[in-house]
Amino acid sequence: MTTATVSRWYRFRESFFWYSFKRDKVAIVSFAVLLLMVLAAVFAPLLAPADPY
Repeated sequence: MTTATVSRWYRFRESFFWYSFKRDKVAIVSFAVLLLMVLAAVFAPLLAPADPY
């Protein structure tokens, strides 16, 4: 079972999608902005604990 997981991870790392994604600056910046927005939404109750009503 571990061999299949390693094989899948290796195939993903060596895939054309991952190769082209790593070299596209716009895609990396867009992913970083998306990740920042998701983290802000997840941690929003900690960032602004006031009740809006």
